[in-house]
Amino acid sequence: MAIKQTITDDYHFWTWLKNSDSYGNNFTLEGAKALQAYLDNLSDELEDDIEFDPIAWCVEYTEFANVQKAYDQHYGDASDLPEEQRRTTKEQQLEWFQDNTTVIEVEDSEKIIIADF
Repeated sequence: MAIKQTITDDYHFWTWLKNSDSYGNNFTLEGAKALQAYLDNLSDELEDDIEFDPIAWCVEYTEFANVQKAYDQHYGDASDLPEEQRRTTKEQQLEWFQDNTTVIEVEDSEKIIIADF
């Protein structure tokens, strides 16, 4: 038997984060709301419940201030890559992430959340 928690508001994940000593800095308010909305929509698409598992979400997803920060974290100095693998524009970098993982764009900001891979 499993115990499931139904989320009824947009701030449940954020409230959990604010009260967490270990994960409180993983997402901004906007990021937490965007991730929760993404998972709500995914649950609807799958026609199956997604268990409220904030620790797993904090491990599986990372919020970045912008695409460039995400790309830099994954590739450091991209000039070390062969030229055909370099992604120099925001659009190229975003497209690369979208082709390789889940990307959640945070509304009204440059922030993105990516599923870690």
